[in-house]
Amino acid sequence: AGDLPRHEALLSSSQAQGGVPVAGLSSNGYGIAPLSRHVALLGATYNAPTGVLVMKSGTNLFQRITEDRGWSGDGFVRPRLIEFQSSDGAFTLHAQLFLPSASALGSSDDGMSGIVYTHGGSERQMYGAFHYADCYAQEYAANQWLASQGKAVLSVNYRSGVGYGHDFRVCKNCMSVGAAEYQDVREAAVQLGRVNGVDPERIGIWGLSYGGLNAEQACARDSKLFKVIRCTPG
Repeated sequence: AGDLPRHEALLSSSQAQGGVPVAGLSSNGYGIAPLSRHVALLGATYNAPTGVLVMKSGTNLFQRITEDRGWSGDGFVRPRLIEFQSSDGAFTLHAQLFLPSASALGSSDDGMSGIVYTHGGSERQMYGAFHYADCYAQEYAANQWLASQGKAVLSVNYRSGVGYGHDFRVCKNCMSVGAAEYQDVREAAVQLGRVNGVDPERIGIWGLSYGGLNAEQACARDSKLFKVIRCTPG
């Protein structure tokens, strides 16, 4: 389990009457290989929300057939997919780092503020692209906006979330029996403070629902590390 490069996805096809599925995987950005005359799916990128994509057999290229009126993702940054070890060494943690563009930073010599984002659930997973769920698509867009304001944002997939195996999801001493997942949130702040150009003395945190609880824990347990918190109920 883990993050697939370029957010690739694996599809299989089989005959309606049965038989062995035929898998396909391509190297294009959406990661689907031709399996029939047409393949249609819902897909998103770092600068375009979920829409309907169709690929004709033999082309290996998707065409977006839905129209997002008035939408422009020209100012969006491509999040960097990063990994780091949890502080207890139990897991490799995955996160998305949003770094401001040069134009968003301006000419100031001051270090960037850093903001840790934690998703809700906690049975969730964030990506380096728009989320398929409306709520988390909005959270992703908010992180892009923060980057446009010159902030560095690290969105961390902490333990007890989904997408990284059973032991990660059903982790020991997590949630109501110990909140062990908070140490991953804290480690995300430590890692963010080490990013070139980020001022480790200006780290904040925000989150939705269970992520808001993480932010409140940050305030109660690590107020010297986290200078500002934002808790969004949900």
